[in-house]
This record gives sequence, structure tokens and C-alpha cells, in this order.
Amino acid sequence: MQKQHKRVLIGLLTGFLIIWSISTYFYVRSKSDSIVQDTDGESKSLRVHFIDVGQGDAIFIDYGDYDILIDAGNNDGGDLVVDYLKKLGTDDIEIMVATHPHADHIGGLDDVLAAFDIENIIDSGKPAETKTYKDYWNAVQLEHANYQEDANMIFEIDEDLSFEVIEAGDDFKNTNDDSVITRLHYGDIDFLFTGDAEQEVERVLIEKNITAHVLKAGHHGSRSSTAQVFLDRVNPLYAIISCGTDNKYGHPHKETLEKLNAANIRVFRTDLQGTIVATVEGKTVRFTTDR
Repeated sequence: MQKQHKRVLIGLLTGFLIIWSISTYFYVRSKSDSIVQDTDGESKSLRVHFIDVGQGDAIFIDYGDYDILIDAGNNDGGDLVVDYLKKLGTDDIEIMVATHPHADHIGGLDDVLAAFDIENIIDSGKPAETKTYKDYWNAVQLEHANYQEDANMIFEIDEDLSFEVIEAGDDFKNTNDDSVITRLHYGDIDFLFTGDAEQEVERVLIEKNITAHVLKAGHHGSRSSTAQVFLDRVNPLYAIISCGTDNKYGHPHKETLEKLNAANIRVFRTDLQGTIVATVEGKTVRFTTDR
């Protein structure tokens, strides 16, 4: 009789554990807002990596099997970027953006082009008479990717994610103002990437749809960028500044930091925090840093 009671008790306990495990599984899944399903049933999440390449820019947008790279730092940063992407399991890159032909943005792109298959390449269309630019351009020609100069265009990646190129003009005297401007839209969250764009082009951009939750501050946080009228138009909650520790330019400049602080915008800096990763979770953005 006691054995029978034990068997009944064990049976009831086992059933309870099975039900509890199933309910817990669905609860955990339902709380994971950053997970979506693609057409093949593979789970995806959106992460934007602001890679610490010192005094330069390198931004990697990782969305399942769809990858976007914006710049790759200086010449000595190419291997760093390649290694970083390979550790993430990157096999190819759907869109590569070279914002403008300065070495601290395109210097590492020839290494990236040598290491990965690239589907689309977008740049400002403005050449330079430097070895760094020639190395980049030779690598572009060898890649046989779909090459385009920047123009108004939108890549509709899926129903949740789009990547937009915003054309601000091509007649600027300052090479920084020729930077390719891009905007990433994912669900309820937007990112704006500005390269080294300065205040002259910012005055053009305020007439366009540039509101964003996360702003990659122009020109490494220089006082020449992030004009107040531009900042008011973007109206970000967060700003990312990519710059090198104790760099000779003094980036980010005090004036820019004061504007951001006055607007209660939370600032992340690669010189202080290393690589910064923004993960979109539902209607929020979660940040992790190296330090």
C-alpha cells in the first residue's frame, strides 16, 4: 500500500514538473523581445557594434545572416576589424559603407574586402590622392560587388528592419561634409550614423527625416559637428562618440559634451569604454561596453 502511494506521489510530482517546465519555457520565450524569426525559422537579433579602433570609426550592424559594415578605422585597424567580425561568425557582408575617403574611416576596408565577400558597396563617390584611398579603391574593383555612389535609397531588409542612405548633396568643399549619412530603422528604434559630417551639411539634414534614438556623433565629437539645431532635430536619447584615447585633436571637444549633457543625452565613448554594443530589445536599447 505504501509503495502504491509512493508511485502515485511520484507520478503527480513528475507531472507537475513537466507542466512547470513547459510553462516556464514559454514564459522565458515570451519575455525575449529581441528575438524574431526569419523565413527559415532561424532566430535573429539586432546588435549594433561600435568597434573601438582608436581615433577612427568602425560600426558593424549584425542582424542574423544580414550584416552591414560602416567604415573600418585606420590602416592598422583592418586586422582588428576582420578578427572582430570573424569572432562573431561573420561569413559575408551584405552592405559595406565607406563614409568618406579619410584614412581613419577607410584605412581598414581593403583588409575587410580581402577577408569577406561583399554584396553591396556604397561610398561618397569622392576620390583622394592618397595611398590609403588607392588601396581601398583597388580592393573595391577586385571585389566585383554592386558599387554605388550615395543617393537617396532604402534597403528594405525585412518587415522589421530597413537601412536608409540619406543624400545631403555633393558640392561641399570639406571632405568631411561628403560623408555618407545613413539611418537604421528597427521596429520602434532608429539609429543615425553621420561619419564626419560637420555643421554645414547638418543644416541640410535638418530638413530631412533624421530623428533617432541613437546618434553616432559626427567627427568624433568635434566642435565642428553636432550643432544645436541639428541635435534638436535628431532628438536622441543616446550618443556614441568614437575616438582614440588622448588623441591629438582633443576629441571629443568640451562644447559638444556640454550640449549633450545639457540635453540629458547619455553619452558612450570608445576612448573611455572600448567597444560599445547596442542591442535592441522591443522598444528599448540595451548597451554593453568593454570597460
